[in-house]
Amino acid sequence: SGVGIADILDGTINGTVHQHILNDLQDFGRLILMLACNSSVGAQKEHLQTSLEIVQRNYSNDLKNLI
Repeated sequence: SGVGIADILDGTINGTVHQHILNDLQDFGRLILMLACNSSVGAQKEHLQTSLEIVQRNYSNDLKNLI
């Protein structure tokens, strides 16, 4: 798995560690939302409200809050 190799080889650090963690958590939430909706468009801004309603109808409040 070479996920961060390009960043290491490039040698530049864009943003703080906190910003990277926040981006990772946002991306994780989008991934969970896409999986819950069985659709890759579920995490797009124009479909976000509908996708969250689908999650609320079909899954627990804990999952909705996680997203």
